[in-house]
Amino acid sequence: MYTFKDFGISAKNSTLSNGVPVLLLQKTGMPIRIEIRFASGSRFDPPDKVGLSHFVEHMIVAGSKKFPSKDKLAIHIEQLGGIFGASTSADDMSIKVEVVGKEDFKEGVSLLREMLTKSLFDNKTVETEKGSIFKEIGDKVSNPSRYIWDLYPELFYQGTDAGKSNLGSLKSVKEISKRDLLDFYENMLVSGRAAIVISGDIKLDDVINQLESGLPLRNSEKYHFEKELPVIRGKSVLIRNYPKQNQVHLLLGFRTTGIKDTDVVPLDILSNIFGGGRASVLTKRLRYEKGLVYGVNTLSHNLSNAGTWTVKTSTSKDNLQEVVDIITKEFKRIATGGVTEEELKFAKNNITKSSRRRMQTSGAWVSRHIKNVLVENPVQFPDYLNAVVSTEKSDLSRVGKKYFLPNSWYLAMCGDVDKKSVVVNY
Repeated sequence: MYTFKDFGISAKNSTLSNGVPVLLLQKTGMPIRIEIRFASGSRFDPPDKVGLSHFVEHMIVAGSKKFPSKDKLAIHIEQLGGIFGASTSADDMSIKVEVVGKEDFKEGVSLLREMLTKSLFDNKTVETEKGSIFKEIGDKVSNPSRYIWDLYPELFYQGTDAGKSNLGSLKSVKEISKRDLLDFYENMLVSGRAAIVISGDIKLDDVINQLESGLPLRNSEKYHFEKELPVIRGKSVLIRNYPKQNQVHLLLGFRTTGIKDTDVVPLDILSNIFGGGRASVLTKRLRYEKGLVYGVNTLSHNLSNAGTWTVKTSTSKDNLQEVVDIITKEFKRIATGGVTEEELKFAKNNITKSSRRRMQTSGAWVSRHIKNVLVENPVQFPDYLNAVVSTEKSDLSRVGKKYFLPNSWYLAMCGDVDKKSVVVNY
């Protein structure tokens, strides 16, 4: 049985006076990563203001009263050898700060306070960041390998609040006002939507004392994610045409389940077997044996109350049908319980043994736990590894039959293609 002690980690939970849960993953000698995550991602954007949460993320790191520009924020933390950043996903928005040691932890908390309670929303900065987002959208649209990930939520989560683009469109971002930004900032970055994970060489008492005095979040009722999102398949194929672009980028896969479901582990194992690395099944079939692709990977991705299992690759237009046929052949093997004991043993070893290599930084420990800390009774990493070890071939067969159903797939493509360019024989 794996425990935190196997990794030199001491895990301690606490709760701030405002109700914010705190998880400390303490390890001697490690730098300190602080990350606060809010249940305030793109799924909460108003339908006519898609991109609002991402825009607020930009504003948070654009300057504060004490540090009135992004470079001054950067100078303050980087002179201590630290870093800061923010990101937005469908479920949540995260703000992180990393410092070298406990002597600088107070400064890290102070920087979070500046960003979360004293950010500037002056007209000039709002327009500057709006222009930056326009360029960000332009960069994504012009790059089919990146834009495929904008088609992904629109297709797989169609008809639900998780189907929105993180960035938004030029039109929707243009409509976002300063008042919209301030309303989101004041009403969504609040205690009832927050959770904090910290990893590094620091004691829990020091953490709690600094957070209580240095990070006064606005109070709110506890937010709970709703039940599982419905699976809607009004359209099964979504294409963004890139004229004269011979390379076709594609995502082919299925809807699955939310992050707390016990099916997550066998789905992750299947992802490891079929597209988890150089030794994976699809890398062997598509690249080593056929030379049809340069790279291929699979991703089992879980939101709070929904999930997907996808294959991502690219190939020439002439080889598209053959690539899709090879992928769907493996889908059939998964659905009919055809994964072998040898493949399962390999994946178990790969996942558990590589964890010792991957989990060597504060950032790795925080990232592993922050993704599910907003749901009730989150799964901690040793428990996840123990679930991997106890998974049997029958578990893979069960989830294969449950999720890899014929005529339940979704296909997103970017390239010079249309719906007649390929047939999904599954």
